[in-house]
Amino acid sequence: MIKHKVSLTLLFIILAILIIVAGSEIVSANVSEIKIINKKFLNETLLKADSGKAIYTNKCMSCHQVDGSGVPGTYPPLQKSAWVSGDKIRLINVVLNGLEGEIIVNDETYINSMPKLDYLTDNQIAQVLTFVRQNFNNSAGEVISEEVAKLRKK
Repeated sequence: MIKHKVSLTLLFIILAILIIVAGSEIVSANVSEIKIINKKFLNETLLKADSGKAIYTNKCMSCHQVDGSGVPGTYPPLQKSAWVSGDKIRLINVVLNGLEGEIIVNDETYINSMPKLDYLTDNQIAQVLTFVRQNFNNSAGEVISEEVAKLRKK
């Protein structure tokens, strides 16, 4: 019995290493079978989870950074930002329609563009914006999917 547990543990360690190293392919294990799941499926699964943090990690973190600090002069911070904690309508529209040109955030000017993320569902946008509005030293209220849906229709 102990050898069996050790073998399974070793199998999962090997699979974890493959996940890290593989990049384009992820290997998942079930005791009876091993399935190859491509990266696209993993991304879709993360989005379907409707976890604001998971969506932020997948879609926003590369520019706005893990702690929401952004990149000075390039990507604005989400920390203590009126863009985040202020008007929900403006924030939802940025995600739905993208943003291009000069903006001022926390007294610093940014000239860049943010692509629209209108392919996300209303619920996914609500989840990620709620996550951002309630993290990174922000304490704003939640965004609900009905608010996103209403703006999407305009």
